Amino acid sequence: MPDTWHTWAEAGERFGLSPDAIRMRARRLGWRTMPGNDGRTRVLVPEDAEVQPRARAPEASPDRASEQRSEFGRLLDLLSTAEERTDRAENRANIAERRAVLAEQRADQAQARADAAQARADQAEAALAAERGRADTLRDQIDGLRAELGTVHATASAAGNAAAELRQAEEARRRLGRLARVWAAWRGA
Repeated sequence: MPDTWHTWAEAGERFGLSPDAIRMRARRLGWRTMPGNDGRTRVLVPEDAEVQPRARAPEASPDRASEQRSEFGRLLDLLSTAEERTDRAENRANIAERRAVLAEQRADQAQARADAAQARADQAEAALAAERGRADTLRDQIDGLRAELGTVHATASAAGNAAAELRQAEEARRRLGRLARVWAAWRGA
């Protein structure tokens, strides 16, 4: 049978489904649709289409009722256990979230302290560099003063030697008599 166009009701009758059920199956299976001239939608049913109605659950029989009740009770117990586990897991997740928030806050505080310590270290380094500069300047001044002191010392030593010579000369002149002094002065010595 080649591909044929049917209304939803016709396609449903062909496969033993309601028009709504065949509409959902057609959409799921990707069958083409188009509006008809009469205002009803048509669907292109492939020739090899085999759509079966879904199997329904078997009706409950009286001899299986107690078995079903016990299974239902077991499922309720499992559901209750699952809910308890879910609650415990949510509590653990909430605790973990609070711990994560606290850890993040502590990390932020530690980062702030580290930033402050880095700023203090930078200030100390700048102060150390300034002190080193002042020390270098003072060292240069000390070296200059030592050089001046050496010059002054040499000058003082020379002045001391000159003063000693003058004293010796004065001493020698005094040892001469008055007449010898006049005679030496007259000669220009």
